[in-house]
This record gives sequence, structure tokens and C-alpha cells, in this order.
Amino acid sequence: TYTVHAQEDHLIENQRYIVGIDDFSWGNTYVGKYTSANGLILEEFIEGGNANPITLNVSSLQIGSLSNSGNYVEIHKGGMLEIEGGLSILNTNVSEGLTIHDEGTLIMKSDFDAAMDGFFYDSGARLEVEGAVSNLDNVEGGLNFTLTGENATWNFGTNILNIGALSSENSVIASNNATLDIENINLGSLLTSNNNLIVTDSARMDLRDSINIFDGSSVQITNDGVLAVHFDFSPMTEEKLNISFGGILEAHKNLDYVNSITNGGGIIMTGDEATWTSLSGSTLNIATGNDGGAEANSFLTVTNGATVRIGNFEIDGSDDVFDEGNEIHVVDGGKLIIENGGSYIADKGATLRVTDGGRLVFESDYDVDGYIRWGNGGIIEALAEAPKLGRRRVNGEYIENGQLFLQSGQILILNGPSATWTAPTNNLHIGDLTSNNHLIITNGGTAIVKSASIGDFKEGGNNNSILITGTNSALYS
Repeated sequence: TYTVHAQEDHLIENQRYIVGIDDFSWGNTYVGKYTSANGLILEEFIEGGNANPITLNVSSLQIGSLSNSGNYVEIHKGGMLEIEGGLSILNTNVSEGLTIHDEGTLIMKSDFDAAMDGFFYDSGARLEVEGAVSNLDNVEGGLNFTLTGENATWNFGTNILNIGALSSENSVIASNNATLDIENINLGSLLTSNNNLIVTDSARMDLRDSINIFDGSSVQITNDGVLAVHFDFSPMTEEKLNISFGGILEAHKNLDYVNSITNGGGIIMTGDEATWTSLSGSTLNIATGNDGGAEANSFLTVTNGATVRIGNFEIDGSDDVFDEGNEIHVVDGGKLIIENGGSYIADKGATLRVTDGGRLVFESDYDVDGYIRWGNGGIIEALAEAPKLGRRRVNGEYIENGQLFLQSGQILILNGPSATWTAPTNNLHIGDLTSNNHLIITNGGTAIVKSASIGDFKEGGNNNSILITGTNSALYS
């Protein structure tokens, strides 16, 4: 009989020890330091017909020694072994070492070499590493592997991570603020299925060159996880790429994907090479078609020089909640081009935002009625009949219906001979009470208003202007 004292060296000698419900934390642990054929076993504890998980935390673990053999550690269903420091397996052969069985869990809080002699696992095993993992370029055999925490790194021997090339039911999970940079991934194969890549819990994964997602396998981005792709990406279906509950896909080049963003997921198009070509001529749906119920925080952001061209758009909200976060945001040099004419009528909780150098372009006649947030240097460019975006709304009702306002840093461009802003019964105020508002009429554009004023009615409004440039460009007042 060996008495267990927390955080002291612990020896397993001349016995096969099954970890009990009262074993919580040991110090440096040795299985067979002085003798052979010793075992340490973790498995769920059955009491009163109920299965209870068993967790044991050790400072470090050494299995065997140079002079002894046949020592082993087995982690079965419901068993969890946490190792704070190093794991060493000495004098190994195929009958000894550490084995994770189906639904058993090994958590390495330091570095881990997946190719170390004496490490084995069965299908359904769970391995979690919080330090640096090496020699795991191929995730096979039904392994569920998690890399977690800010200190987690993955040292690759090649430039390709294969997940389930030879077997099914494998998964790789990046979680808990882990940051990974990977060149290429093959997810599944023609011969396997149900292999998964999951980015969750504020982890970030940057893919540099490629990812092949075979039928029956999927990428899941959820719970504030971010997957950034730096190449042309064509997941095509939601079965292959699922974004939900705060998960974000960050696309730096061309994206070919379905025309909807739902379930609280988000897509950020960023960089001069970022486009979403498959949306041209189609309607982009944000949180729509969900059995009549709106879903919060689904969004598209177009930023940093990215250009997205769509046929039209629809953003769903709720009549009961003012701001559920469903939105399209065009910002910081991003451009969203809307090809088709029509009207946008938003629900509460649905927002179209154009701010901080973002540009929204209407190529056809358009009217906007809803919770549009435009200002702080946001640009709206009309190539046809421009919407009367300057009307004020309070509680869903227009006030001062005879007035049009460019305010709070709004920039409106009427560009081309088909670009018009027809409001002959409205008085136009450029910079009423605010600064940095501009109306630009160019390349033959035309604005018709009842009257026009530039500047503030009180001290403090600055840098407001009307610019009329190019042949046949005109403002009629």
C-alpha cells in the first residue's frame, strides 16, 4: 500500500494501480522506476450505476527506467491525465508505454513529441497540448487533437498538414487563443470521411497556400475563432465550411461561397486582392431564412481595399430587439458595389454601415429605408438615381420631410451622366451642425434640390463643401 501525498514524488512499484475518485494531484510520478511490470490506469469510476470521470494531475511522468521493462500507463474512457511538465518513456517496447484508448484524454501542459517511442492511441483518443507539438504532420487513426492556449505552437516537419488522409473520424481543434500559421492542409481524402478542422474560443489560424476539403469533411469556425485564408478559397457549401456563433472567416483573396451568412457567423473581406466573385448578380442574405427568427451578430465587413460586388442584399432583424448586430459594414477603403436596382427596407437589429473611408456604390436606381449608419468619412457613390439618404428618422418616422442633410462626416458622390439626385421639393443642408460633409457631382452627374446651404448654423462646423466637376455636371437649386 502506497500513501498518496499531493505534490510529492509518487512511485508506482510492484503493482497495477487504478486511479481512484480521491486521487487529484500528484507530484513527479514514476511508474516502474525500480521494478518491472507496473501499471497506472485511469478510467471512469462507476458508482450506483453512474459513470464518473476521473482526472489526475501530475507534475511530471516517467514510465519505466533504463534497467526495467513492461511498465505502462493506460487512459480509458472517462479518464483524464494532465501532465504539467515533461513526459518520458524509457526502455520501450511494443508492450509498454502510454496508451490513450477510446474517449480517454491526455493533456500535455508543456511541449510534446508525438513520435516519441512508447506513445500509442486508439481511435477516439483525445490529445490536448498547451505547449509546442512536433512530429504530428499526419493526424490519423481516429485521433482528436487539440492545440490550446496562447503558448501553443505546432512545429511541422513538412509544409502540409494531413488530417484523415488514410482514416476517418479525425479532428484538429485550435482553441483558447492559440495562434497557428500553416502553409497547406489536406482535410480528408477520397477514401475517408468525417474529418474536421475546428477553430474556436478566440483561436486564430492563418492558412497561407491551400486547403483541400474533401466531401464528407468540414471546417468549423465558432465561438470567436478566426480562420484567415491568404489564397483563392472555394469551399462552395456550408457543409464544407460552417461559420457560427461569433466565428469569423477572414478572406484575403477571392472567395467562392454560398450567398448567405447566418447563425451568428461573420466574414471579413480584407486587402486589395480580396473579392467575393460568386455574389455578382446574386442577393446576399444576412441572417435570413431561419424559420422566421432572426439570429444575432451575423455580419459582412468589407475593409482595407477589398471589393465585393453583389446583385442585391437583405439583412434580417427583429421587431422586438433594436440592435441584434446583423449588419454589413463597409469601412477603411473597402468597397461594396450593388449592381441591381431596388429598395432596402431593414428590420430593427439590422444595419447597413458605411464609415471611415468605406465606399458603397449603387450602379442602378436605389432607395434605402431603414437603419443605415453613414458618416465619419463614409462614402456613398451613385451611378444612377441616388437614394435620399439624408432624411432624418426618429423612432422609425421621418421628421423634417422637406429637408435633406449631409451630416456627421457624410460624403455623397454623383458619378456619371446617369447619376441623379432628384429632390426638387427638398432643402439641402451640407454640414448642418457638423463638419467634413461633402457633395461631389462629377462626370455629368446632376442634383436637383429646392435650395442648398453649405456649413454650420452655429460655430463649430468646418470643412463642408460642394464640388461640381466635369462636362455637364450640374447642381440645380
